[in-house]
Amino acid sequence: MRLPDRTHKAWKDWKFTAAMVLLGLVIGVALWFVPKVEKGVVVAVAFGMPTFIYAVKQFRDARATIDELGRLEQELSTRLLGDAPRFLPELVRLIEEAKEGGEIIIFCDFPAYTAATRPDDCAKYLDAIKTTRKKGIKVKLMFLDEDNRLKLAREFYESDQRSELPDPSQFPTTDDFLTFINTANFAALGDAFRDAEPFPITRVMPLHFWIVDGERAIFSFQRYKERVPEIGFKTRDSSLVTSLRGIFDHYVELQERL
Repeated sequence: MRLPDRTHKAWKDWKFTAAMVLLGLVIGVALWFVPKVEKGVVVAVAFGMPTFIYAVKQFRDARATIDELGRLEQELSTRLLGDAPRFLPELVRLIEEAKEGGEIIIFCDFPAYTAATRPDDCAKYLDAIKTTRKKGIKVKLMFLDEDNRLKLAREFYESDQRSELPDPSQFPTTDDFLTFINTANFAALGDAFRDAEPFPITRVMPLHFWIVDGERAIFSFQRYKERVPEIGFKTRDSSLVTSLRGIFDHYVELQERL
């Protein structure tokens, strides 16, 4: 008869503890008769050796528990990725995992996402988008139109968020920053997203999300109170992915009414 897992583990721990006590007794008896070995040393070794071995076992068990928790976190249907831009490498991996002939839906205010704040990550993101052409993947991109992109970029530059720039001195004036933003985003639309179905909109986008093959998504939103630009999540929850897709479709309908 197989014992329940918890009972089985307790039985194994009890046997291990008993074995350590027996080991201590054996060591103690053996050293007791060794000439020139002080009795205090015998007692210390007899009690200390099993305790040390038990501590090593506990450390290994703790490591195994930590590894198991990490595995479970990866398997959660929705999990926290952290503040932007730390989740950008995860976003690149998600896009690269898209199936041949699949679909990617993007709901993001700037086509050249993080071009100013994380230029290296932005380049990798756009490169990943380019690879979708070879796999016959359909990309739908919803983004702010030029006027609203520039309005949002101006607000960013003229606030304390400007400190997020790798080198604020690169853009001495607001016009310098706006010129860079305009150039980067038109370049992204003309290159990485040249085969995408574009949906420019005028409405504020309360969150960003990327849906791959209708099965997996990364989404992010602002935390206004803590001055952290974005916090991202990854999900495989079908209801949540469907809701995100519903937001995209709703915005398409709203824009068509204008």
